[in-house]
Amino acid sequence: MTDAPRPRTGGIDRAIQIMDILSERAQPLTAYDLVRTAGALVSMIYWPVDELVDRDMLSRADETRFWLGPQLMRYGLSYRASLDTFAEGRREMRHLAEETGETVQLCARDSGMMTVIAMVEGEGHFRATSDVCTRVPLNWTASGRLLLGHLSDADRIAAFAKCAQPSGTGMA
Repeated sequence: MTDAPRPRTGGIDRAIQIMDILSERAQPLTAYDLVRTAGALVSMIYWPVDELVDRDMLSRADETRFWLGPQLMRYGLSYRASLDTFAEGRREMRHLAEETGETVQLCARDSGMMTVIAMVEGEGHFRATSDVCTRVPLNWTASGRLLLGHLSDADRIAAFAKCAQPSGTGMA
């Protein structure tokens, strides 16, 4: 029985793996930490780390630890400058509506109100009654209540006490 050959990792793959590890850990790491996390030989980490440091894609956080470098920020800023965030959001909303068949809304908190700022209708049974530009009290909709979901119970109750309004139907 022969052992299957171990897959080889190319230099670009290893460099991306190193940057991914640092990004996921969100802190500077030693070369040994990178070796252990990547499951690679020491020699397979030191060479790409040195190259990435030379190209400012990694930087030295101190004598032993490495962190993401300033060149990555420049790449990120170039990408960001060409990104139309709202268009990307609409594309994702369309994809989600197609995948689920449901209507997808993007809502924002506007003082004590909830405003629908984008919407894609789905083919499913659920139909949203709040169209784009609709502005209603936070307590009238599930979306409005979700916009306060990150608050503690006490803060959420206080926010509703301050802005809740009775609906025309008396159901909110």
